[in-house]
Amino acid sequence: MKTEFWIAIGILIIIPIANSIVKTITTKLSLLVASAPPSLWVAASEGNIEQVRAYLKEKVDLNQLDMHGKTPLHWAILKGHEDITRFLVEAGADVHQKDKYGESLLNMAAMRGSIRMTQFLLAHGALMELSAAALLGKQDYFEEYLHQGGSLYLERAEMFLLHLLSMLGDYPNIAQLLIDAGADVNAKTQSPEITPLMAAATAGHKDIADLLIQSGARIDAKAKDFQTSLHYAACRGHVDLVELLVEKGADVNADSNGGTPLCMAAENGHHNVAELLINYGANINEGGKSALPPIHRATLNNQIEIVELLIRNGANVNARYGVFGWTPLFYAESSEMRDLLKYYGVNSRMYWWAEIFAN
Repeated sequence: MKTEFWIAIGILIIIPIANSIVKTITTKLSLLVASAPPSLWVAASEGNIEQVRAYLKEKVDLNQLDMHGKTPLHWAILKGHEDITRFLVEAGADVHQKDKYGESLLNMAAMRGSIRMTQFLLAHGALMELSAAALLGKQDYFEEYLHQGGSLYLERAEMFLLHLLSMLGDYPNIAQLLIDAGADVNAKTQSPEITPLMAAATAGHKDIADLLIQSGARIDAKAKDFQTSLHYAACRGHVDLVELLVEKGADVNADSNGGTPLCMAAENGHHNVAELLINYGANINEGGKSALPPIHRATLNNQIEIVELLIRNGANVNARYGVFGWTPLFYAESSEMRDLLKYYGVNSRMYWWAEIFAN
């Protein structure tokens, strides 16, 4: 018993000392890392062209992979630094270099939607790929691809070719080519289970969305989180897509894990989309089964103009949400938002029980 007692005492003494030693070592290592100059890969990633120039004077290997399996050029493209991309390529970086996962530089640029970087890499010897062809609208490349028996499913990307096109380019002529070759307009990706129409709605590609609808795409198909194409378009503020989808029969009050389309437009400050949805009959006081109502969403994200739009169109400024009965005022962080809500008569009692005690 005595032995166990002294062991326990020893542990109580040793643990604080050990923690202190670990903290000291960690602090010193952090200071060393903080004081160390950034590597070429970090400089390229952060867009620090002066540091990149300095490293190139030391004749470093431009094509060496870092611990993440990427070259400095990969990082420059991934982060969208066009000036560093051009500088590295002109300094001799290999445009054919792939990362450790086998992804090419051209595919990285194209999947980011960077037309200029994609064109630059092609001009400097990169070989055309499907993603670049989709971004730039190269119909002849798709025709040759299909002629050679190319698959309509991209196993590596876990999506169909029609998804890739709908996401990257607004080219209905190429979409029609794929549909004629057997592409399913209602096929879903493995995750998050989106259709080509959802991809087009997300990217704001109206022409290809219109063609997909004409070709039988289900407008109210739901992704894994129950979002529809209208949710995706509303969330990103694509008012022309929202109008197209609603006119084609999309449900303006469709519920999802993130609420209704109006909720998404409200929290992201898309005034024109919110106004359009309201004009088409969106329920202004309902956020769906498990989501904040639109006015609460807009207040939380300090969307002053949206809150005023909602109130002027009948939103209940004293609507309560959740088990605690929070009003929009609970979510107001700025004085401007609080003043606006008070101007429109918000109840200063932000919780339901406050009213009970007040009475």
